Amino acid sequence: MKLFVPGRICLFGEHTDWAGGYRRINADLGKGYTLIAGTNQGVYAEVKPHPAKLVVRSTLSDGALQGPLEIPMVREALLAEAERGGFFSYAAGVAYQILTHYRVRGLEIDNYLTDLPVKKGLSSSAAFCVLIARAFNRIYDLKMTVRGEMEFAYSGEITTPSRCGRMDQGCAYGGRPILMTFDGDRIDIEELKVPRSLYFVIADLGAGKDTKEILSKLNRCYPFAENDLQRGVQKYLGEVSAEITHEAARALESGDAERIGELMRKAQAEFDQRLQPACPSELRRSRSCSPTRTTRCSSRWRSRGAPMRSSPATGRTSRTRAASASCRPPISRGTSRRSDNDRRRAGRGRGAEAKVRAV
Repeated sequence: MKLFVPGRICLFGEHTDWAGGYRRINADLGKGYTLIAGTNQGVYAEVKPHPAKLVVRSTLSDGALQGPLEIPMVREALLAEAERGGFFSYAAGVAYQILTHYRVRGLEIDNYLTDLPVKKGLSSSAAFCVLIARAFNRIYDLKMTVRGEMEFAYSGEITTPSRCGRMDQGCAYGGRPILMTFDGDRIDIEELKVPRSLYFVIADLGAGKDTKEILSKLNRCYPFAENDLQRGVQKYLGEVSAEITHEAARALESGDAERIGELMRKAQAEFDQRLQPACPSELRRSRSCSPTRTTRCSSRWRSRGAPMRSSPATGRTSRTRAASASCRPPISRGTSRRSDNDRRRAGRGRGAEAKVRAV
């Protein structure tokens, strides 16, 4: 059986997933809302049952091979591998969670291709965890919903030393755009219908940030604000981001690319005003994030209202462009005359693309 799981981009609502989780403690905080979509790059694998072991081979985005890793399908062995950390800890963590809740045997997973850039804020680790959960679900007919696969992927990843966000596993929905709501421990998901295809080009500017430092500083503003700076952070990650994200969802459903771009500019301006002071050493824009450099990267597909987009939670900076259906970049799956292998080679290390498909 062959499987594919894409990465994901967060179009609106960065950081609101964990911020909304604080409603468990302070009900006066606003709910978190994120608008995400899958990319056209991801992880590919061929999977089959194994009588007694979890066997994983993987090909990284640079072509390097990892594994095979062979672990007995025993809870103690899987947990030990997950807690050890490292490349295969994610597979072990998800397998551990599946085995805890279901009677299953092993799997043999050949991740023969990964064309999703790693450590670029595109949820490569979450995509891999969803792949493992989906493989168990499909091979052993566990009858999980997509939400179920998401939950096991999340539980598996946090079994490792990783502390991922709650929106990352939204990549399980593929290319369908979804609006996620975070209210304490509860997550609601609404699939959005788009009247025509929209394309978002993400350029890697090679900028780096200290993700742990950013999250440490922002989390100090919760659950109860003690000064104006902290109140500003809570206001942006609550009502301000919620209003922008809901308006963006309406624009997406109407196919209004220009309005989406305008809202991205608005979100960035509010972010700079309210969140940047909380961690200026990491959230202040650097020269490497200048619009001039970004324009040279992707000026061929310019669209009006396209903003600079930074992704502080992931430690990477990118520029997201909202383009109309008539502004289709040639790397788009299904519209290019190049072969799949050509597109994969061209995409390595240069960025990614997300296509929001019409429903």
